[in-house]
Amino acid sequence: MKYNLSVMNRVVLLNLMPQKGSFLDLRVSRDMVNLIGFSAEEQEARGLVENPETGSLKWEDGSPAEFDIHPKAVELIRKRLKELDEGGEIVPSLVEVCEIFEYDGS
Repeated sequence: MKYNLSVMNRVVLLNLMPQKGSFLDLRVSRDMVNLIGFSAEEQEARGLVENPETGSLKWEDGSPAEFDIHPKAVELIRKRLKELDEGGEIVPSLVEVCEIFEYDGS
């Protein structure tokens, strides 16, 4: 499935990936991180820099890029969104990701 993701969408998704869970979920998560993560070359091309004091990111070029995301990864993303939603932990930065991946709270 093809998705156009902005730099912000990608950062949000990278933070959404589980840090623990089942073996299969973590394999899918690792593949997703490798797919949408930022290579050194892309960091330089986009002017992506991290503030060492706050850990926040800034970038000059936030234009979207297209990614072919495996259905298992989409399923994992929706599962993580559902977990956060059920815990009342959806924050504004996740709303656009919910819309992109067609998560509607059900």
